[in-house]
Amino acid sequence: MKYKHIFLFLIFTVTLLQGETFRVMDKKTGAPLAGANVLIVGSEKGTVSDEEGYFTLKNLDPATEIRITYMGYYALEINWSKLKNQTIVPLMPTAIPMGQIVVLGDQKDWTKEEVTTNIRLLETEEYLRFGVTGPADVLAMEASVQITGPPDGSQYISIRGSNADEVLIVYDGLPLNTEFSGTFDLSLLNIYDIESFQILKGSHSTLFGSGAFGGVVNITPKISGDRHLELFARADELYGQDAGTNIYLHLKGLDTRLGIMSKTYKLQDQPIVRHETFYSLLSRYQFENDNLFSGKILYRPAMSGGTTLPYANEEEHGIAHLSFNGSLGFLKDIQAEMAFKNYRTESFFVQDSYHRKAVKSEENRIYTLGKKLLFPYGSLQLRADMNGSEYAGTQMKKGYYIEPVVYHYEDILTKKAYDGVGILKLKDETGYSLIEWFEIDIALRLDRQEIRSEKHGEGMEYPIFREKEYNWQKFSRKMSFSVSSHLKNSDYVLYVLSGDNVRFPKLDELYRSGFTELGAFQDCTLVPERNVSFELGINGTGYPQGTWGFLDKVEYAFSYFNNRYENKIYEVYAMRKDPTPVNSVNPSEIHGVDLSLTATTLHGALEIQGGSMLLDISDIRVFQNKPEYRHQLEFRFHPWKTRYRIRLFLEGRQSYYYSQTEGIIYQGELEGRKNVDMYISRDFKTGPLTWTAGGSVRNLFSNHAISYLDRRYWMISLNMTW
Repeated sequence: MKYKHIFLFLIFTVTLLQGETFRVMDKKTGAPLAGANVLIVGSEKGTVSDEEGYFTLKNLDPATEIRITYMGYYALEINWSKLKNQTIVPLMPTAIPMGQIVVLGDQKDWTKEEVTTNIRLLETEEYLRFGVTGPADVLAMEASVQITGPPDGSQYISIRGSNADEVLIVYDGLPLNTEFSGTFDLSLLNIYDIESFQILKGSHSTLFGSGAFGGVVNITPKISGDRHLELFARADELYGQDAGTNIYLHLKGLDTRLGIMSKTYKLQDQPIVRHETFYSLLSRYQFENDNLFSGKILYRPAMSGGTTLPYANEEEHGIAHLSFNGSLGFLKDIQAEMAFKNYRTESFFVQDSYHRKAVKSEENRIYTLGKKLLFPYGSLQLRADMNGSEYAGTQMKKGYYIEPVVYHYEDILTKKAYDGVGILKLKDETGYSLIEWFEIDIALRLDRQEIRSEKHGEGMEYPIFREKEYNWQKFSRKMSFSVSSHLKNSDYVLYVLSGDNVRFPKLDELYRSGFTELGAFQDCTLVPERNVSFELGINGTGYPQGTWGFLDKVEYAFSYFNNRYENKIYEVYAMRKDPTPVNSVNPSEIHGVDLSLTATTLHGALEIQGGSMLLDISDIRVFQNKPEYRHQLEFRFHPWKTRYRIRLFLEGRQSYYYSQTEGIIYQGELEGRKNVDMYISRDFKTGPLTWTAGGSVRNLFSNHAISYLDRRYWMISLNMTW
């Protein structure tokens, strides 16, 4: 018996000495990360993960903060009380999982390449606990982002003063923007389907495709390596309510998520009601040799609803996407993608003297193949993409009193696009403490587009049949240089980049320019836009000590940017006529400053985040309704299981150009906005169930400057995870 007690004591002692074992892994692919740095914040103690991603820590004080870093990934800060309840430590890659710029290498130094730019990561789950109404509401937390849209619920994004068709929306590697308009309506996204948003600011046309002058929003969908269930519901006084569920399944290397969400949109004091349902299926299979095969289906049937306005609109969209990353026999490190997108819109408009009905259908097919070449001090990626799309639109106009005749016409636009992309990265370690790494990126892109337009009509004064062909070929480039270092208590990236990029006319612009009713610009010919960009910036993270030791962490980002446009397409207005797209004769320019600062204290319980954007726009005809500045300040406090959040924002006046008739320019001015939002939520745990209940009041200091945007309203939310 005496030896038994000794034996148990030895086991207990060894267990204490060994501590807890964890494994660092890529959050998206599940690949282990060897050589990850693990640091106990506030001390010089730490460890490094082994070749399989494992590391061990001894039992620590529950309030101790652990910082885990890995080159090419976002740093993770987590306290010991939360870390010890999990065995897997997932890290989010900073690279964007889209075909044109994903560069995968070996497991140690080249797992993911950084993107030299200003990037902001927004975790959806965190903001859902603070009362957001949808994806656009999360993105608006960034000072350089402006959300616009009509009262029907459509939402479009602007970054740094850009137009909506100059911001690319990417969902798990798939561009969502329509070929017809070049834009994407954020209200078509299911907020509960999204794990995080990455906002890339600045011109990225060379890497992502023609026209992404304003920036890129990359969306990472939710997927998990275990099995659980989520239920969620939300309601607010202004917009309506939504509810749904996500089911997560796991079987060996196969991870799957099934989701459904129902949404009702009812804008207060507006006779508009929308009923929508979102379906999603996402599945990924990780092979034993680290090959990754994934597929997804997103479907949103046409919404049902109504309005007492003489206008109705229904939209339907569906997406299917397959992708492969890995090796096939002697073909090493290849990427292949195939995607199909379908958008359909039907609208009906009625006035006293006539009514008009329009049906628009767009199909888009995408094929991508890429190859990566690695060498000791860099990498080279070559990609080929083919994009085919067809837009078919029919419209019918029928007059009652003024024009007792039926106008009926059909428009078909067929597009073929080809592009080749080469991205060279040169990177090396300097051996100096202040400049640990330097990197040179050179990206070259050749685009070719072929578009054929056919128009048929009857009962109209213009020709019954018209056809036209457009052929463009343009060369784009982007170059950047960056230096970075991971120091004892801080890390940073200092970068400078420039580019010469192109945006081709959109199908919608070609349609309206060739079929306009404005005689002075009848059948005008559009040419591609050219953008010359420059940016200088720095991003970094610090862990203060000494006098500023009360701060746990400080994150900062600053950049000066300049975008100059040539042949910018804008719209000319005439009284009682549809606007006509034309190329601007004079160059246009946007330049400004973008900065943000985030400080964390009280062992991560209090976070203060501030951001500012200052804009100077040379031509308000080209960039309409953009604020001259936008400032935001946010306090987030989450002691124990309760979360509090206060957000203040100021938006400057907006010079608004709205028409031009016979050489006379009409413009106005909207006063700036200022407001305060307050949020609170709390977690409850009952057995295996975790509940999160929250509520908020928004626009407390409403000044009603811009109609419903400043209206005060409340919101409540409930989330359950099992």
